[in-house]
Formats: sequence, C-alpha cells, structure tokens
Amino acid sequence: MGMKETIFYNKVLPIALERIDEANSIDLATIAQTLVLLKNLKMTVDSNLVKSIMNSVSKMCLTDRIISEISATNSVLILYSFAKLNIFDEVLFPRLLELIKDINKENFEPHLIPLVLYVLSIFKINDFSCLSVIFEYITEYSHMMKHENLSNCLSSMARLNIRNYSVIRELVQNIKKLLPSIRVRELANVMWSLSKLKYDDSDFINDCFNRVKEYDYIDPMSHAQIFETIKRCNFNKKDIVDHLLRKYIPIMRESPTQVITQVAWCCYVLNLNKYNLIEDSLEELSRRELNKVELKYLNKLCFLDHSPIVVKNKVVYSNPTTVNIFKMCTRDVNSCVTRVRFSPQPGDSLAVAVDSAGYIRMMDLKAQKSSNYKYLENIFMENDVNLPHLCDFSFSNSGRCVYVSSSDGFVTISALNMVGKHLNKDNNLLTIHDTYIGGTFCVYPTPEYDFMIYTGGGDGFLRLWDLRLMSTNNKYNSQRNSPEIKAWNKPLVSLWAHVAPLSSMSLNVPGKIITCGFNENIRVWDSNSLVPIQTIDGGCGEMGVWDLIVDDKSSKMATVGDSSVLSTFEYECDEESFVCKNHRKIMYENCVNDSNLDFLSDDQILFMNWRRICQYGNNLVIPSLNSVNSVKAFILDISSGNIIDNLSCQSEPGSNNRNISSVDVHPNPDVGLILSGGLLFLIYTYI
Repeated sequence: MGMKETIFYNKVLPIALERIDEANSIDLATIAQTLVLLKNLKMTVDSNLVKSIMNSVSKMCLTDRIISEISATNSVLILYSFAKLNIFDEVLFPRLLELIKDINKENFEPHLIPLVLYVLSIFKINDFSCLSVIFEYITEYSHMMKHENLSNCLSSMARLNIRNYSVIRELVQNIKKLLPSIRVRELANVMWSLSKLKYDDSDFINDCFNRVKEYDYIDPMSHAQIFETIKRCNFNKKDIVDHLLRKYIPIMRESPTQVITQVAWCCYVLNLNKYNLIEDSLEELSRRELNKVELKYLNKLCFLDHSPIVVKNKVVYSNPTTVNIFKMCTRDVNSCVTRVRFSPQPGDSLAVAVDSAGYIRMMDLKAQKSSNYKYLENIFMENDVNLPHLCDFSFSNSGRCVYVSSSDGFVTISALNMVGKHLNKDNNLLTIHDTYIGGTFCVYPTPEYDFMIYTGGGDGFLRLWDLRLMSTNNKYNSQRNSPEIKAWNKPLVSLWAHVAPLSSMSLNVPGKIITCGFNENIRVWDSNSLVPIQTIDGGCGEMGVWDLIVDDKSSKMATVGDSSVLSTFEYECDEESFVCKNHRKIMYENCVNDSNLDFLSDDQILFMNWRRICQYGNNLVIPSLNSVNSVKAFILDISSGNIIDNLSCQSEPGSNNRNISSVDVHPNPDVGLILSGGLLFLIYTYI
C-alpha cells in the first residue's frame, strides 16, 4: 500500500535535502524515484522543495565521487525521474548519457531500455551515439522484453520520429509472439506507433485489429489511438470498425475531453458518423471547459453543422469567411495556412502557401488560376495540434524554386515550372531527410546563393546546408565508389542556437544571422565565425518570439509573440558588434491571451496563435489575434508603433470570422497587394 500521509513526506523530504551530501548513487536514484511516485499518486508536495531536491541530486551526480561509482542502471533511473518531473538539466544529461553508452549488457536489465528512450523522446534529444547503443541492445535482447517494454520502445521511437526499420522489425517480431497475451493498452500503443512510423506490414496490422475485437473492454485512450491508426492506415473492415464504435459509445461521455475530441475528429475524417457519434460528441463537448486545442477541433467539427454553438459561453462558428478580390479555400477544414509568400521577382504574379494539413497551394494572379496538391499524407491529430505538417517555405532568390520544411524534419526543394504542376516529395529536385528531431520550423536561402540554405528546427539548432553536396555525383562523397551510393545528407554547420525550438531568423544584416526562439530571446551571430554577438530580450511574452522583421535600411527590428504586443528596436552594428537601443513594447490590440504554454508538457498547445508578419515600406503588417471582429490584420508604423490602417473582411450573414496567420506584401510596391492565409488563402488590395 505504501505510506500515503502527505504530512509525513513534507517532513521527511526536507531532511533528505539537508543530508543529501551523505548520499551515494543508489540513494540519489531512490530519492528521485520517490518524487516521481508521489507525483503519480497525486500527493501534494511543495513544488519549490521538489525543485530544490532535484537540483541537489543533479549537483551530487556531477561530483567526482558519484560520477566515478554510479552505474548505468542508476543513471537511467535518475534521468527518467527528471523526465517524469519535466525538468531538463542541460549539464547533467550529457554526462549521464555518456555513462549509459558504456552499458554492461550482462547486468543491464531489458526494462531500462524503454526508460532511456522515453527520456530522449520527451526532451527530443537526438544523441546518435546513445541511440546506436540502445538500438544495438534492442536487436540483441528484445526477445527478453515484456510486451509493455516493446510497446514503450516503439512509442518513444514514434515520438522521436526515428524510422530505423531494422529495429522496428525486431520489436514487431517479438510482439507477434506475445500478441495472444498482450493487453489492449500496449496493443493500442503499438498500433499508434507503427502507423505514425509508416511501418508497412499490413498482415500484422490486420492481426492487431482482429486481436482488438477480442477484448471485452477497451479504455478511452486506447480507443483514441486505435481510431487514429484506422485514420492513418485507411483501414476499411466495417465489422471491426462497427465493433469499436459500439464499444466506445457507452463510455464516450465518461471519457477525457481529449479522447472525445480525437475520436470524433477521426470519425469525421473517415466519414464515419454511425450512431450519431459526432453529434453526441459535440453535445458533450459543449458542456465542458475546453482548452484552446479542443476548442480548435470543435470549431472544425462544427463544419458538419451550419450554425454556431455555445461552448461554456464561447461562440464556436462553422462557416468560412468571404474575401475581397480572390480566394482559394483550403478544401478541408483541418487546415490553417502557416506561410504565404509572393514570388520575390517584382514582375511575377505567383503566390504560394503551405498549410498545416500538408497542402502546397499556388495562385497565378494574372491568369486567375490556382492549384492544390497534398504535399504530405497521413495527418495525425496529435501532430496537427502541436506542429503544423508544413511549417514554412521560402522562394529561391530567383523565384523559380521553393524550399519547403515540414514537422517530419524534411526540407524539400522543388521547381515551380508552371502553375498547376503538382509538387510532391516523389517529384522534386532534392529532399534533405531528417534535418531535425522535432520538425523544421523555418528555411531561408542565403542572400548570395540559392544553393546555400539555413534551417531552424525543433531542437533549437541552426544549420547551414550546401545543396551542391547533396548529389550522388558529389566528388567528395566517401562512398562514391561504393555500389550503393548514398547522397551526402549532412549540414556544413550545425549550431545549437536556442534551448527551445528556433522559430524564425533574418539574414538581412550583412555578416549577421539573427535568430529567435519559442520560450526564448533573440540572438545575433557572426555569420562567418558563428560566434554569438548579442542576446536580446524579445519582450513578446511567455512563449518568446514567433517571428521577427529586420529592416537594415532604417536599422530597425520588430518582433511578435503569442500576445498582442509588438516589440520594436533600433540597432547599431559593425563587423564586431550589434547593439540594440530604444526598445519599445506596443500593445496594438485589446485581445487577452490566456495561454500559459509549456514546451515540456504533453497537454499544452504550442501553435494556436501561429503568426508570420511582413514589412510594407515603413510599415508592418501583423495578423490579428482576435477572430471575433472583422479586422484581420493591423498595419503599424515601424517607427512610432501607431496603427495607421487595418485589413478587414466583413462576413456574410450567417458566416463566421476567421483570423489569419501569415501575411506577405508583393515585392512591387506599386501593385499594392497584400497576401494573407489562415483558413483561407486571401488577397487584399491596399493602395
């Protein structure tokens, strides 16, 4: 049963903290694991005390006495405790991971491997040397693992998006042997992971679905994962799907809100509305307090009905807005444009957008022609919540190619030969695979060369790529004479620029790279030495900086975050320095942002206020956060911060307002066009 008196632990833990200098590595692991158990039991312990204890555990682990005697097993348990408590220690983790690499396979228990993978997946740590040791161990000892260990290994690999199919195959082979005895929770985890990793074994997936049909009870979370697998795999056995629906409906109203939302969304995408499941789910959700992501998906589900509904005093609408002169609808309701751009050539009339559903969209404004293409398949709701499938794109300087980045870590270079020509990952000039763990959030060609591109990713790294080296004909390729030639797929430079994901960058200042990060500040780097020159407080709120604009002609810089605050700076720079001055914070919109987001929490929403801004002469165009009124974007003077105009779109009677997420201005100022994208692809006239 264990001691469950909160008073007891609040008295004992301070004593443990006071005497922690006497502890050995086993004691430290025990103390850390105790805090995890108390969290799991939802026992109230002073959070400051927990932080102090874990900080002391970290300091003790780094002492020569502990580091010389700690075992790989205790290293894993301590790391796992930090992960479960959502504490990332950037000094301790590399030291303990080094110890884990020296695994004594004879003494290392199989259940510890999933714990290591869990730590790496929670903090998106892509340590190749550590992963190679783990995968080697899995290959050799996975036959000794229990079904929960096998399931957890696959789940962590799915979160890291590591598609090492030889390791996956080894895990699957051992799961097959345990399939008759596996619990539904582990099986659902396996199915979800394999579908996310795009593992192709239809026979095994069919066996899993047949096994699902044998369970008397399926818990709500397993239902959510199984329906997600059905959506990804396009599974069409009606008897099994019907069986799952009949099992789920009696427990739907007692299920967590996340599960209700996810199952309803999957059923909508699959066009499964038997037993009035979607309507009943909407009714149940309307009675609950919803967070932003749940409200977002409820909003999308309301497209099935053409009238607003009230969710705890919040109106959720159901129809898209009208546009001023040209519109291109995103076709499906699970889409939000994450980046729009005009071609950089002043004489061109081409506009391109990418969106969260994986579509690339093109418009020829003169010809009034357009085309859509599904750039990425297999949308997963959890990914769609946390990361847009297509995060960013840039034109080449010539305007003849696009560089598209995705949350899978891909950067794809494709030619724009004509509007209407389909672009996809199988018909492109070049793809850089797995550039980042956690997605690639921004991509920019260097001002000098189209073949040199900078990327910023979910792991906070800034990377520089030379596309000329990506060919299999590269004469510097070490495998050039090998019968299995593989293209070079490594960056020229890899720099850890931010702890949190790198959200945007600017190359407008000669000799400088300016980067910003979610939950982070702004950093200025020397582009030659890649030495940090300056760190600047972005001043945009708790979620840091989402986008920045740098105007080198006027020596001004502006940033936005997830709040309605614009931060402006003036700067002076030379070859060796970059100094910001006259920092101003401007509240340009009466819009309360009640998000309190945490990148280490699985339950938080990261991109509900996604915004990309642009410059229009001496003005800035900033998307509005308020989706209630008709104002879609504000035009502000970059010097004074005063609002000089706005972009508005009046809705037709019975339709709803939608905010926009990305804007761009035509490179020819005389054209007077502003491009915007949200749930629609819009063109505004502005002269």
